[in-house]
Amino acid sequence: VFGSLDCFCCLSDLNLEGIPLSDDSILYIHRLPGLSRLNLNCTGISDVGIFYIVALRRTVVTLSLRDNPGITDDSGPALSMLLHLKILDLCGTNVTMAGMRRLGHFSSTLALDIPYECEAYLDTLHTQYLLSPLPPLITQPDAAPVLEFSALKRNLSAHAAYNPAVLTSGSKAVLCTRLTELLERRRGDLAVREMVWRRRDPGNGEVSGQASCG
Repeated sequence: VFGSLDCFCCLSDLNLEGIPLSDDSILYIHRLPGLSRLNLNCTGISDVGIFYIVALRRTVVTLSLRDNPGITDDSGPALSMLLHLKILDLCGTNVTMAGMRRLGHFSSTLALDIPYECEAYLDTLHTQYLLSPLPPLITQPDAAPVLEFSALKRNLSAHAAYNPAVLTSGSKAVLCTRLTELLERRRGDLAVREMVWRRRDPGNGEVSGQASCG
């Protein structure tokens, strides 16, 4: 039905919630040049369909993908290419925190709904590492390689005080890798948390409606 561009060239809002779709169906949707809001909740699409949506990367602002378990972390590269995305709903998908962190570059603009498991993880950040390190502790992963052995150990020990699973023993190279990975995870986690908080903020105008997976 969307094969004729002339008929739907001005369509900006498309709600297909609850309609069973194949991933190939998205090939027709991406022929809509003005589409900015797309609801694909509970349609059965998978990661393949998300890659087809990339064709709309210059127009899509709101994308709802709730209750599609076939969507996983593999969709991350495609979602990250949607240049003007402002609202994204991933509740009821199988995207994990690893996939959410790939969206970190949207942290200043995107409002995000995430699966319950990811929300539960965000609630435990204070047990994963030191949330707000103060100098001389570092917060940027790329600063780790220039630290001396004692400084690496000091940083890791500060995080281990909140999470005993953080190890502080090993060679300088091992400690550097460990600290770099921890800080990269922290940076990604905080970016995801910022996007989730933005979705819950009633002061964000149109950022309203379904804002929780709980």
